[in-house]
Amino acid sequence: MEKCFRFNYLAFIVGFTIGIIYVYLSTPKARIITKYPTPYNYDKNIYKNENDICYKYDIDEVKCDKTAISQPII
Repeated sequence: MEKCFRFNYLAFIVGFTIGIIYVYLSTPKARIITKYPTPYNYDKNIYKNENDICYKYDIDEVKCDKTAISQPII
């Protein structure tokens, strides 16, 4: 007796559909990452605000006074 392999198309379609739905539902939500300028990359990045206006930062070194707020290191 010779065994003949038969491909079950219905089982393939159902399994493939369930797999695609699982991957779609289990994908983590996209996160927005805020990129702050540093003294090393301030001139290399162009930023865009909510009104679609592009801008760049410029550095001015100033002396700290009593009202200065310390910046966190990210």
